[in-house]
Order: sequence, then C-alpha cells, then structure tokens
Amino acid sequence: AETGPCRARIPKWGYEQKSGLCKYFIYGGCGGNKNRFDSEKDCLGTCFPRSNPQLTCSGPRSRKTCTKPTLRWRFDEEEGVCVRFWDGGCRGIRNSFASCQKCMGTCTNF
Repeated sequence: AETGPCRARIPKWGYEQKSGLCKYFIYGGCGGNKNRFDSEKDCLGTCFPRSNPQLTCSGPRSRKTCTKPTLRWRFDEEEGVCVRFWDGGCRGIRNSFASCQKCMGTCTNF
C-alpha cells in the first residue's frame, strides 16, 4: 500500500506482503497503487479469496514424489488448521499452499 503524493487523510486497508496480513493505513487521496481497500474485509476478500474451499482445502496429501520435495502448508480437515508437510511437487494437488497465511485465508474464516 502506498500513501500517494496528496495530503488527504483517507483511512484504507492494504495487503502487506512481509507479514502476509491486511494492514490499516492513511491514503493521501491520489497516486499510490491499487493495493488499497475501504475495509479489512474487502482486503481479505481480495487477497485471500475463498473461491471453493471444499475442493481446494480437502483431500489427503500426496505421498508421491515428482520433483524435489519442498515444505508447504495444507489444510487438515480433522483439526481445522493448516499444517506443514513435505510436498513431492506433483502437479494437480489442490490442498497445498506456499504459506500458512494463504492456507488459513483460503480454508478458514480466520
């Protein structure tokens, strides 16, 4: 989120990549970028879309290895939280996220 060059004081919300969260900031009223939202809810809805959590957040983890395994996050339906796992790199696995924030934002009401 960027304040912009103008001096208005408009409350906005923007996604902060470093923390993976939507943060409150004061917008100057012109310039800046498109990373500004009228509410935290709007920011979360855009940056953490819940397009079809039933498909995206379900299913067992893949136990196959297709490429070099990497640590990723998946939604554990029984526990209701995101957990780390070794992803074997096989394409087509839906329940696999690069960060805990992305997993929780997609699969929970967090």
